[in-house]
Amino acid sequence: MNNQEELPIFLRPVDDGLPMRESGQWARNKLDILARYIRTSTIAMQDKPWRRRFYIDLQAGPGKNYVGEQLNQVFLGSPLLALTEGAGYTDYRFVELDATLANALIQRCDVVDQDATRHIKVVIGDCNQVVYQIVDEINSIDRPPFNSTDWNCLSLAFLDPEGLELQWETVLKLASLRRTDIVINFSIGGLRRTAGEALESPVSPIGERVDRFFGSHDWSQIPLHSDGSMPAYEWIEFYKRRLAAATQPAYQWGTDISVKNSRGVELYRLLFASKHELGVKLWEDARKNAPIQRSLF
Repeated sequence: MNNQEELPIFLRPVDDGLPMRESGQWARNKLDILARYIRTSTIAMQDKPWRRRFYIDLQAGPGKNYVGEQLNQVFLGSPLLALTEGAGYTDYRFVELDATLANALIQRCDVVDQDATRHIKVVIGDCNQVVYQIVDEINSIDRPPFNSTDWNCLSLAFLDPEGLELQWETVLKLASLRRTDIVINFSIGGLRRTAGEALESPVSPIGERVDRFFGSHDWSQIPLHSDGSMPAYEWIEFYKRRLAAATQPAYQWGTDISVKNSRGVELYRLLFASKHELGVKLWEDARKNAPIQRSLF
């Protein structure tokens, strides 16, 4: 872990004058577990003969967040955490749809030394489209032949949508890579806001949006609970089963982490998937003793 005082101001959790994203305290907790996983996996995977190691962030934001209206409570977003904690990555691919936020991230990343072993790229665009460029780039590097001292690329993808804008086909495209661990922010709050209308009007923009999120309309066949509440746990298990069934080797899932707001309402789950049991072990190690609520189920 870097000494924060030795880093440029753009890479430290302080107000540097550039745009930041307003967040709740729960976002800070979520990013803490991500930072822990980045650190543990970096240590475990260093000195292995990977062709390259990619960190992929499809909804990267500006790189810094602050709590509520308190500009003195600044914390690093996922891109800057990866840059400051993930010394083992050779390539960083950040995607952000909002040009203002993306340009702030570009300015912050510009202070990082880049050479032949460390390459950072920020793309302004829709992650559901840009993902194809990223996967094609990694596949072009992963062309055979391979030998005992030349492994394929290893990647970590962090998928952190605010709602249901992350499409199933985007996740499936990333999952097609040989070695990619995935951390997914599964938005329970987003489903609560849209599922009712989607069930009533399946042939509508909202209905189609939920279908694109799940990659199927079959989610709607899962019944509501007897008290009329949304079957959040069942939807998550449906999502996980589908991704495991669609990948070879099948993704293995780590323990979900439930993230709640200050009123105790569950906002989303952090899901972790890896094609290798070591990835799951590192996730379990990283989440232990993290200052975050465990799953409600």
